[in-house]
This record gives sequence, C-alpha cells and structure tokens, in this order.
Amino acid sequence: MFHRLTAVRDLGRRKRKRVWLFRCECGEAVEVQSALVRRGYTKSCGCFRVSWARGRQTRHGQHRSPTYLSWQGMIERCRNPNVPAYDDYGGRGIRVCDRWSGSFETFLADMGERPAGTTLDRRDVNGHYEPSNCRWATPHVQATNRRNTIRVELDGELMLFGDACALVGVPYATAYSRIRRGKTPLQALGLPVAPDGQNT
Repeated sequence: MFHRLTAVRDLGRRKRKRVWLFRCECGEAVEVQSALVRRGYTKSCGCFRVSWARGRQTRHGQHRSPTYLSWQGMIERCRNPNVPAYDDYGGRGIRVCDRWSGSFETFLADMGERPAGTTLDRRDVNGHYEPSNCRWATPHVQATNRRNTIRVELDGELMLFGDACALVGVPYATAYSRIRRGKTPLQALGLPVAPDGQNT
C-alpha cells in the first residue's frame, strides 16, 4: 500500500512509463505511473488533495489561534518549497502523516490546544510529523533537541550530553570545552575536574 493507494495490477508500459491500476481508500480506481506513486508524488486518486485543501479553508473558530498556526506552519514547511525552512523539512524528506495532512480537527484532537510558551516539536528530529513523534515543547527543550545536539550513552541509556553532565557531576562548559579540544563525549565526561572548575 502506498499512502492511500493499493496496487491492483500492472497495466504495462505507456510511452515508456510503467502504469499500474491502483485502488484508492475512497473506493475509486485510478491508473497511475508506478514511479510517481513510489516516489510519493501521487498519494491518492485526487481525494487527498481535495481533503487537504478543504482542511486549509475550513474555519474552526481557531483560524488564527496558536494551535492552528502551528498546524499550518507544519504543513507549509513540509510542502511549500518557497518557505525558507523547507530545505530543513520537506527538502530533506520530512513529511506530515496522512492523518494530519488534510485535517486540522484531527491534529487538534491528537495534540490538544497548544500551551502558552510552547511550539510544535518532533522528538526524533529526523522523524516525520505524526502523533507518536510530536509534542508541545518549550524553547529550552527544543534547544536541546536539534540535529547537532550531542548525545551520549550511559549505562545503556541514550541521553542528551547536558543531562549526562548533570548526572555525573561535570560542569557542561568544562565537558564541552574538552570536546572542542578533541575529546570524545565519554572522555569529556570521564576526566577529573579541577577544584576551580577549570579544564584539566
């Protein structure tokens, strides 16, 4: 199954392109070049685009609410190449799940109202926008959850480097300075710290 399409049978080549008959979730049959479906360019018989557009046009009494703006921004970052942030999201393959793509109501039901002082965050920064990977997070939490954030494994648990520093009692600035001097994160955490807090 590909998004909303299920392959039914191979229809052969047309103008050197392989064409398949697909059955859409809505019940419609559609003939599509298989390459377009595999690459994610065609996701439905056309009902997907209609439902997505309808979701954008619907008034929920929250059209300019923080929650709606977060949903709209998520869609734009993943779908619109003209958005400055597109390269970091849609441009590198980050997608919005079908459940949220065309329905703000469903997004709201899954995520709830956006709490003050938070924005939409993905737990796995390389994962997609979907219920299991999203949360409302403060700027502090988001600052520690970036692609360039250092993570380290301690006692079999993968954690943020800053949390590891707190756990072993090494000042973050000291440990980070050691990393900049060529030490590995584990080496930076395992070195003794001078009484004055300076690097050893």
